[in-house]
Amino acid sequence: MVFIDNNFPIDISYGAQIGIKHNTTIINTQYGREKTYINWLNSRNIFNFFNLALKKDQMELLITFFRLTNGAANSFRFKDFSDYSVNKHKLLFIKKNTYQLVKRYSIAANEQIRKIVKPVISSIKIFRDNNDKLVKFTLSDQGVVLIEDEVLSGNEDIFASYEFDNHVRFVNDTLLYNINDSGIFLFKNFGLIEV
Repeated sequence: MVFIDNNFPIDISYGAQIGIKHNTTIINTQYGREKTYINWLNSRNIFNFFNLALKKDQMELLITFFRLTNGAANSFRFKDFSDYSVNKHKLLFIKKNTYQLVKRYSIAANEQIRKIVKPVISSIKIFRDNNDKLVKFTLSDQGVVLIEDEVLSGNEDIFASYEFDNHVRFVNDTLLYNINDSGIFLFKNFGLIEV
């Protein structure tokens, strides 16, 4: 899979139905109880479009985008306007001077950590110990931050504020649509899924 570093058309993305997908196997035991097995470590975001009505220029942009990604073969960026920013979240320590961008979802003592792999580079600010002192860094592939200006022992907490996109692909290799007598193009159903 090749990553195409372009955003899905923003004005079309507002028509998405947004969801979060887990993969769990549920087995009923002989005593009427249930046993669950979590098949995926992390959830995946899904974005579905139903009865999407587009003007000719929007239709041409969507079809061009679909062709450039070779349908489901290649991935790209998608802006989820319901969840696209992080404000001073603690980064995940990997090794000396190396951290992973993450978003933390928490209620009380329970926390889910989501790795962020497609940040908006121009928006990233890295802080040491949750203060306002900015830290120099470089960003490698997949949202890994390399701290440049100081050697850290690994005990320091590093925080970041930034915006991010979802790393997605089309669910299917087919994009179906029809045109009505008003010149509106109707896309019945297609989806995107986080990779």
